[in-house]
Amino acid sequence: MAERESPAIIPTVKKLVEKFVSAYNQGNSSIIASLFTQDGVLMPPGEPPVSGQEEIKWRFHVFFDGFTFDLRLDSLETYFIGDLCFDRGVYTAYALPVEGGVPRGGGGEYTFLFEEELPGSWRISAFGTSPSMEAGTDTSQVSSDAERSYELAATLVDLRNTELKGRRP
Repeated sequence: MAERESPAIIPTVKKLVEKFVSAYNQGNSSIIASLFTQDGVLMPPGEPPVSGQEEIKWRFHVFFDGFTFDLRLDSLETYFIGDLCFDRGVYTAYALPVEGGVPRGGGGEYTFLFEEELPGSWRISAFGTSPSMEAGTDTSQVSSDAERSYELAATLVDLRNTELKGRRP
C-alpha cells in the first residue's frame, strides 16, 4: 500500500474516536459495534479478546447494564503502522450506578487501530485499554513512554493478524 499523507486522514479517525466516546457515554452498544470492522477485536483488560461486531455489541451491552458512564480520552499520538492507523492516549472513566451508589472509576492508557475498508472509509480494527490509575489521578502524570504503548500496539496488530488468518479460506 502506498504511503499516505497522515494529516489528511487523522481528522477522519479522530471523528471515529469522538463517535466511540459519545456512544460509550450514552451506553449505546449498537453504535459502538457499528464503528468496528466486521471482524474487529476488542481487548478488555483482564478478559479474553472479543472478536466481531455482534460479540462486541453483546460485550458492551452487558457491560453497560445498570450504569451510566463518563469516558474521556486524551490522544497523545496518532500515526501509521503499515496500512493501519494507530491512536494512543490516556483515558479516565467513571461508572455511575443507575440506582444510586458510589461511582467507580479510574484510568490508564488506550490504543485504537483503524483500517480503511473502502477509500476514505475508516473503521476501528482493534481497541484495547491498559488500566493504570485510580479514580482522581492526574492524567498528565501518566508516562508517555512510547515503548509500553508500542508493545500494546504490537499485541493488537498480532492479534488482528491472527484473527484475520483464522477467518480466511
